[in-house]
Amino acid sequence: MFILLALVVSIFMVNLKDYNELHAAGAIQPRYLLSVAPVILVATVASFSFILRKARTMKLTLLVVGLLIFTQGGGLITHIMRSDDSWDWDNKIVHQINDGARDILKTLVKE
Repeated sequence: MFILLALVVSIFMVNLKDYNELHAAGAIQPRYLLSVAPVILVATVASFSFILRKARTMKLTLLVVGLLIFTQGGGLITHIMRSDDSWDWDNKIVHQINDGARDILKTLVKE
């Protein structure tokens, strides 16, 4: 578990450094991490829940901080924000939904 956690942290740091230096999204993505990520996530959440079983405020604070960290430029959110209308299906409703999603995400994510 420690080695996997070290891998995740080191990849995050390399990607963050590259983003800050290049001002462009690029990422090192280890393909083997996806198969063990659910196990790591469940173990981490269970551990924090057990350790902080009486500290509800701390649990909520960690949740909010974690969500803020993970929503600032990662995964599907970045893909949606950087997409444009030419990527959408040729359907008015799809265009409206995607434009609405982009508008909402642009207020939440600092780029």
